[in-house]
Amino acid sequence: MADPLKCQTCSTVIQPATAERTDGLCMPCAMGADPTFADKVEAEKGSATGKDYPLWKQVRDLIVILLVGGVFMAVLFVAKVVVSLIAALIAKFVFKTDWLQAVMIGAGTFAVLGFIGMLSDLDWSDGRPRPKAKKSKM
Repeated sequence: MADPLKCQTCSTVIQPATAERTDGLCMPCAMGADPTFADKVEAEKGSATGKDYPLWKQVRDLIVILLVGGVFMAVLFVAKVVVSLIAALIAKFVFKTDWLQAVMIGAGTFAVLGFIGMLSDLDWSDGRPRPKAKKSKM
């Protein structure tokens, strides 16, 4: 087995196969990430979950997150209702449909907007990070 090498940028120990694939860089450096990111995350987790962070603050933070999320969802719902109502009124008065068709168009618009919102929440990646373009060496 070959000896580990050091990254040319941050001096992190890397395997020879990684060095060969990335021209001597560790994966975070090859992808343009901060090599100390993992250490920063661990340090932050330790400071926020220790004895210095009481339960009432955790509950307060959770309530704030739920309230902000609830307000955001309410705003989205009202926006979908308004757009659907506008679509129904356009169908009734611009295209001269009867009320039943206008209501159906409004309900369909509401459903389509919900479906589009659902699609936008999905994770469309295949799970692999997208590599950044390599910089040319000059």
